[in-house]
Parts: sequence; C-alpha cells; structure tokens
Amino acid sequence: MSLRVTLSICAIMKYEAPYLLEWLEFHKLVGVQKFYLYDNGDGIDTIGILYPYFESGEVILHDWPVAPGQLPAYKHCLQTYSQDSEWIAFIDLDEFLFPL
Repeated sequence: MSLRVTLSICAIMKYEAPYLLEWLEFHKLVGVQKFYLYDNGDGIDTIGILYPYFESGEVILHDWPVAPGQLPAYKHCLQTYSQDSEWIAFIDLDEFLFPL
C-alpha cells in the first residue's frame, strides 16, 4: 500500500503525449503529489516519457484500450485508489487545475 497523499489527479489520455511533461510539471508545482494516468491508445511510447515519474512513484500508468474509456477509467481509479488520496481531481490533459 502506498502512502496517503493530499492531492492526486486521475486522467485519461489519447494523442496528448507531446504535452504530457508540461502538464505533469505544472501540476507538481501547484501541489499535486500523485497522478493516475490511463493510456487510451496514444500510439506514442508514453513509458519512455514517463519513466522518471515511475521511478519517483509520482505516476501510475494503466494501458486502457477500452472504448469509450473515460468513465470506466474514472470508476477504476476510484475503486482502486480512493483510499490513497484525500482528494482526487478528474480532469483532462488539456485542463490545468489551480488548487487553493
């Protein structure tokens, strides 16, 4: 079991790998501690992009070839990780969260 964090993000991604690093780094700066990402067929090697985040334990990635994928991914995230975070934001990779 992982340590409980205050703020996490759950997101599903498809064709957004070019923006992924910027999105992750922005959210780390505003206090997000954990990312639950669901790869819905991006077609790009997200493992290579995310490797440092796997090593640090900040990102958990699921291969998610489910269509439609978003709601089942969110349900899976809640069922699997709800006890690991005080707050989980469910946003898209083109959205930026500003927690107060």
